[in-house]
Formats: sequence, structure tokens, C-alpha cells
Amino acid sequence: MERANAESTPEPEKHKPVSWIAGLWLIVLSLFLIAAYALSITPLLVLYDWRFLASFVGWSGFLWWWLGSDSIPGRRKATKGFRHSWLVLGLSLLIGGGLGYVSGLAPIGYSIFAAFSAASGAKIGWVYGLRGRIRYCTRCGAYRWHVWLGGNVYCNRCGHQWARPVEGPQTTRLRDKPWKQKDS
Repeated sequence: MERANAESTPEPEKHKPVSWIAGLWLIVLSLFLIAAYALSITPLLVLYDWRFLASFVGWSGFLWWWLGSDSIPGRRKATKGFRHSWLVLGLSLLIGGGLGYVSGLAPIGYSIFAAFSAASGAKIGWVYGLRGRIRYCTRCGAYRWHVWLGGNVYCNRCGHQWARPVEGPQTTRLRDKPWKQKDS
């Protein structure tokens, strides 16, 4: 009986899924390469125009805001509503792309594609690559993305707060150290 029970219980994974981390950085790199290509085919006179630079920053800020935040069950709701809908993104792409055909406003339209690609790569890299970690969730029983919220780290699948394992040689790596918590 014990053997049948032992076979039905899944054994926890021993290693972090490195392919998730590699896939994340591959997506971020490809988004930055797309942005670099879009900037490389932009005419130099437009590239150095103040309207191009201002609109690049503006479009990047808009997309960073539009991407919002992921949900953490029981902790934080996903960013929703009309302002974060696909309709708003589609309208901004149509309006921004249409401005590229107006001679005085062409720099604003030229910057939208590069800005959206760069901002997408930056947001994904920031949230999951720099602030997020793949850690073992004791509630899920598997490795999951853990994201930072208010000084603590939570599993983005079940909302369980990550607890640092017992000190030892395995936990001394920088990537495994928890976020700094405020002393109360």
C-alpha cells in the first residue's frame, strides 16, 4: 500500500526550469532587436527631431502604463477596465500610425513601433526578469514565477507568500535572496 501511495505522489522538481528564464530573456532580446531595427530604418533627420524623441518617450510611457500589472490571487487584482482594453491599444496604434502620413507630425508616427517594442521588452524584463524570480512554491508544489509586492514576494499562480528556506550553501546565491523587508 505504501508503494502505491509513493508512486502517486509527484516528486518535486530538483532544478529550476532554466528554459523559462532563457525564454523570457529571448523574448526581451527579440523585442529590443525589433525596436533597434525600427530605429535603424528611421531617417536621420526624423531621428534627431525633438518631436520624435518626445513622442518615443510618450509612447513608451503609454505602453508601460497600458501593460499594467499581473494579478496575484488574494493580494492584487489584474489591471482591467476600458483604459487597459485592446480597443485602446488598437486606437492608439491607428492614430499614431496615421500621424506618420501628416508631414508636420510624421516624427510622432515614426516613433510608435520602436517605442512599443522597446517598452514591451523593458516591462517584461523588469517585471519578470529583474523583479520576479522562479522559486519553488510549497502550496503549488512546483516552480512558479514569484513577483514582488509591497516588500514581500508572492507566487503569481496561487498568491502564497514565499518563505526563505533554511540558511545553507544552496541559498547564498544572489538570485535566491529575498527582497529587503522593512523592520517593524
